[in-house]
Amino acid sequence: MAGLYPDDKIINMFGTDVKYPGLDPVTQKFSDGDFSNPLIKPSYIPAETFNLILDNIEGLIRGLGFSPNNKDKDQLFRAIADSRFPIGTFYRQGPDEDEPKERGLPGNWEQWSYRAIQYEIIPAASYPTGTISKYVQGSNISANTYCIYDPVDSDRQILKSKNAITSTGSQPNPIEWDVLSDIASGVIRVGRKKTHALTEDDYIVGDTIQYNGQDYRVIGVLNWAGKFSAIEGLNRRTFNGGIQKDAVREIWGKTYAVDSELGRPMTASEFGVFDISTTELNSIFTIGNNIKAAWWFFYNNRLLLTASEHIVRNLPIRIWRRYI
Repeated sequence: MAGLYPDDKIINMFGTDVKYPGLDPVTQKFSDGDFSNPLIKPSYIPAETFNLILDNIEGLIRGLGFSPNNKDKDQLFRAIADSRFPIGTFYRQGPDEDEPKERGLPGNWEQWSYRAIQYEIIPAASYPTGTISKYVQGSNISANTYCIYDPVDSDRQILKSKNAITSTGSQPNPIEWDVLSDIASGVIRVGRKKTHALTEDDYIVGDTIQYNGQDYRVIGVLNWAGKFSAIEGLNRRTFNGGIQKDAVREIWGKTYAVDSELGRPMTASEFGVFDISTTELNSIFTIGNNIKAAWWFFYNNRLLLTASEHIVRNLPIRIWRRYI
């Protein structure tokens, strides 16, 4: 048969013609013969067949970048697995899933959820002057003050206070702070592999690095932690455009009313999130000192979804990366 199996030949052994290596006449594969019939002999396995098998296995191992030897029993597995999961490979581990079996390969797999995947950098000359302190809960901050916010499990960035802040919270309030990379000029977002080797430690905010032959300072260290993945397109930032933050539509509304004469029904108009109950409007009541009033209602669901349909659903995953 075609393939790796040898062709039968007729050879003479001690005056008797025999088929060598004596493959099964039906399957054309090696056979144990028939233990109940000594005339049906088992197959021989020629040395050239063994050599062919070993040569092919050795060629495969070498082709995959490994050096074969005559001791290790798992070298073929390791060579194949390594080719499927080369250094730099990502592995996403879902809830209740085992850690990657590939961690048994030579080298090391590290949790990559909190490791830098992208840096925000600006020309060194544009970096804020003076010492920049770390963000600390309970601090009193002056307006236009820079702080480094560097949690373990999120992005590490430079913030700038919009106004004076009394007793900062456990996390920066986006209403009170700007992210420097959002307001500075000349910001570049660059992947870690374009700035240093995969196996090297992450840069930290404030580091000076060389990029395209110029000095830059790191103002942001971005990672996977705590983010949703979104396919590029529509209202998403451009690919490699950095982190896109959540936002809601501005809640607005206005009303006015006219009471031509006390004690008579008011006329009113409504816009946006406000609603005026006609029944209540026509039932003007006195709240003291002959002041007439009517009910005004505020409904944010006129602009935003509410209840369960507006609850964001997510399922955390863990990122692994083979880095050595």
